[in-house]
Amino acid sequence: MGRALVTSARTRVAYNICKSLARRGVEVVVADAQPHAMSFHSRHAVGTARYVSPFVDEHGFIDDLVRLVEQERIDVLVPVLEETYMVARHRDRLPSRVGLCLAGYRALVDLHDKESLRTLASRLGVPMPETVPLAAVLALPGMADGMAYPQVVKPRQGGGGWAVEEVTTPNRLRALAHERAASGGLAQRKLDGDTVCVAMLYDTGKMVACDTYRVIEAYPWPYGQGTLRESFSCPAAEQGLRTLLDAMAWTGVCEADFIVEPGSGKAFLIDVNPRFWGSLAHSQTRGIDFSYYYYKLAKNERDFRVPESAPGVVTRWLGGDVMRLGAQFVNARGKAAFLAKALRGHRRAAAYDDFDLSDPLPMLAWCCGQALKAVRRVWGMPMPGEGLCGQWE
Repeated sequence: MGRALVTSARTRVAYNICKSLARRGVEVVVADAQPHAMSFHSRHAVGTARYVSPFVDEHGFIDDLVRLVEQERIDVLVPVLEETYMVARHRDRLPSRVGLCLAGYRALVDLHDKESLRTLASRLGVPMPETVPLAAVLALPGMADGMAYPQVVKPRQGGGGWAVEEVTTPNRLRALAHERAASGGLAQRKLDGDTVCVAMLYDTGKMVACDTYRVIEAYPWPYGQGTLRESFSCPAAEQGLRTLLDAMAWTGVCEADFIVEPGSGKAFLIDVNPRFWGSLAHSQTRGIDFSYYYYKLAKNERDFRVPESAPGVVTRWLGGDVMRLGAQFVNARGKAAFLAKALRGHRRAAAYDDFDLSDPLPMLAWCCGQALKAVRRVWGMPMPGEGLCGQWE
């Protein structure tokens, strides 16, 4: 059927893209900067490849992609995580033969950057929690005293749940403003409610597919990636993301996180990932195969059907849930009571992001990779850059 090159092979996202495309008859080459990426060990991949880390050498990364596209006779390139922005920035350097289903670089950054996202959402009437740049808090220290708490401090670009801190006092907010204002950090009022995620795929301004789910558990808790999700209906959140993407005549995949207010059902936008997202496996388990639709659109083919009424499911990121439970167990006061509660509350999952009995080696490779990271941290040897940090553009 064709050949695809999938980046970020170390991640469960790339692993699920690889599985999806392979089951559709696509030959998949998986690539990463790391030598023992989990997808390298999958029976679904027909080939593996290395590239220089895009977060260390952006131009060298693009050079490697150009080489791999030609060497492996690639029809479609599937950038997975934050390297997507670099692919978009340098797409004119890629061979014309390779297909992409991707928005322009400036559009991607406008959604990825929380400051420009706030401006865009305000203009289009998409509700967001009250958000203040840390630079403003630094310039007017008294501002912190008049703000409602808790506040959630976030990086302007990149970081994810690992760089988020909840603050409950003006003094702590002022301290973080001193630390992070230079990199463009933001303080956002914390709202109570469900975290609801909406994923969409667009074809030159037209929505092709949509899936919505609720986060039940996350790691790191509570601002990290969903480790346990369930299908969920939330028209307000879906309309919020659709308003943004329609206005931008979007192309490609996009996922957004919302806090849905109890009672009113009002959805407040808190973050947008204008690329593939961590819980992609949830949608694919439901039969909404974003990976395959992306591949077809990148080849300028539209002969596929999206399920009109996909069944609801519960899915789990097994590795992340184990880490979540471990962290919560360590911090629990009554450990026996915590374990009993965890066992009583266990929910059966229809599928796992990272474990498949018919293809067990990727999960084993991931576990080994996590153990190596832990050892390197103990010895003060950080891993090479795996993501964007701070304000990079």
